[in-house]
Amino acid sequence: MIPERLSKMRFACLVACSLCGSFLSSPTSALSSPQTAAIQLGEAEKLAREGKFAEAEASLRRLIARKASADAFHMLGYVSEQQGRLDQAETAYNQALKLSAGRPFSIARLGIVYGKRGKHAECIATLETLQGWVSNDPEALFFMCRAYLESGNKPKTLETAGMIEHWEEKDPGALLSVGRLLASKDLYEQAVPLLKKTVQRMPQSSEAHYSLAFALVKMRKYGEASTYLETANKLDPTAPKILLLQALVFLDEGQFAKAKDFIREAQALKPDDKFAAYLWGRVLIEEGSYKEAIKLISGLIATGFEDPNAHLSLVMAFRKNGELQKALNHALKMTQLFPKNSSAHLRAGLELEFLGEYQQAEQFLRNAIALSPADPEILTAAKFTLATISIKESKDAEAARLLEEVIRANPRDVQARVELADLQSKAGQDEAAMKILQEALSFDSQNKRTHFLLAKVLTKLGKSAEAEQHFKAFEELEKAAAGGAQNAKPKADTPSTK
Repeated sequence: MIPERLSKMRFACLVACSLCGSFLSSPTSALSSPQTAAIQLGEAEKLAREGKFAEAEASLRRLIARKASADAFHMLGYVSEQQGRLDQAETAYNQALKLSAGRPFSIARLGIVYGKRGKHAECIATLETLQGWVSNDPEALFFMCRAYLESGNKPKTLETAGMIEHWEEKDPGALLSVGRLLASKDLYEQAVPLLKKTVQRMPQSSEAHYSLAFALVKMRKYGEASTYLETANKLDPTAPKILLLQALVFLDEGQFAKAKDFIREAQALKPDDKFAAYLWGRVLIEEGSYKEAIKLISGLIATGFEDPNAHLSLVMAFRKNGELQKALNHALKMTQLFPKNSSAHLRAGLELEFLGEYQQAEQFLRNAIALSPADPEILTAAKFTLATISIKESKDAEAARLLEEVIRANPRDVQARVELADLQSKAGQDEAAMKILQEALSFDSQNKRTHFLLAKVLTKLGKSAEAEQHFKAFEELEKAAAGGAQNAKPKADTPSTK
């Protein structure tokens, strides 16, 4: 990982400086005996550089037992950190600062250890004391950035990420780390520019290309993501996660045969990959093999696979298999397993709405809205469904407000426009309804309900000739839909190929 590499480089420089200071301050005593503190520190440093951390630690503890010093405690903190004993590292760095307050390198490492231990408030408080000094330490910046992110301070997170961005030439690996960090917390828009710079600086890094592709896929920019996925695959053709991300893209685009090819390839490389099994479950759902999908995904969840998307797929499989109560029960269970997951609350709201449990559905939909300010897809779906419930409950003012919000977020949303126009027409606002329906047709000229409602509104406005045109368009679309359904019927009964 980039921070570890940086810590070793900085450690070497700092130890060299501290040793130099020790020799200069006492040249005679430093050269008089091979067992001086400076020489022992040098030996410990050599052992640490060779990766012999246990031996270095033993040497340092013997030294500290005879004569404690800030340099010795700092080195002890470092070797403890490298062995994963972060509690001991924290204690050692604190001891170093007690003996020599204000040492920036000890303060920085203490702040980093706080960050590694998840003590985000302490990490921030410690590293903020260094001000300009931290800006020259990418590892410290990374952990400060993560601490701000985990503490919910988005402005400071992005400010610190910007400071790391300045290191793109000298240390693009640090930029990759922070880009991946932002993406892990759904800050895809902010992560993409950093990851694009990383790809430019590290063109042979499959991880850089994969991370950028991942963020773009999450933003549903599949075409752009494919280029980076292809490069990542060429650089590392045996990485299952790259193959599975490509499979996910094909699944979302409805190219199931291609998705299956990539899943099989990934499973050949890693037969027990649980994400691959989940994606195969999604393929089964798309192919209409709902019972198989239920068995596969249920078994996967039972093994401890706690990806929320697997649970969502299981709910969908239950619903499509006609097991509506099981779909609802599992959707409600999801909100307990993932209380801060907006998709879980949306799914529960949709299932309750489908079964006519409007009052219960409202609360879950409002939860989804509160939890998804940065996810326009979930936000729109939750607001639209809540609006339809409000219409059924005669809460027309609330419904109109929600539909207007949906349209502002996506002016091309035809369904929201049609529902809003229907409300306006019922309220006697036929001119406004006519305008919004005409705009809806400009986005989707084949929408039957839009033609039908517009014909009714035009009739009320006394525009009979125009109304007749839309009635005719509606009838033609109805006939075409009926004919299409008849032609498609035999295919619906055809068993899917797996």
